[in-house]
Amino acid sequence: MEGVYGVMQSAASIVSMACKTNTACNPSAPSADGGLGNAITLEGASITLAYGYPRRTEAGIARASGVQDESDGGDYHLSQSNASSVERLRVRPDGDMAVKQCEVLYREAESAGQSPEITLITTNC
Repeated sequence: MEGVYGVMQSAASIVSMACKTNTACNPSAPSADGGLGNAITLEGASITLAYGYPRRTEAGIARASGVQDESDGGDYHLSQSNASSVERLRVRPDGDMAVKQCEVLYREAESAGQSPEITLITTNC
C-alpha cells in the first residue's frame, strides 16, 4: 500500500505539471460533464481532471498511476468512499478489508490552486 501511495503522489504531480505546461489544458477548470470535458492525454491515455489534477476515478488517478481494479486484471479493489460527505477513491489490497484498514484514499482537488489529498492507512496490512 505504501507503493500505491507513492505512485499516486507521483502521478498527481506529473499530471498537474503536464496540465500546467499544455496550453490546451486549463488547470483552474473544474471537472465538467463528469470529468469528460476536462482531460489530458499522457502516454496515449486520457486522464480526466479536476482543477488540473486527476479525478478520484478509474479514468483519473487510477489510470494515471497504473493502479487497476481486480475486475480489470489488477491487484487492488477500487471503490468510491463517501465518508463524512467527502468523496474519495478507496484502494485496498482486498475487497474484504474493513474500512480504515490497509487502504489508500484519494480526494481530488475541489478548487483552483488546491492539491489532492492522498491518505495512507496501514492498520492491519
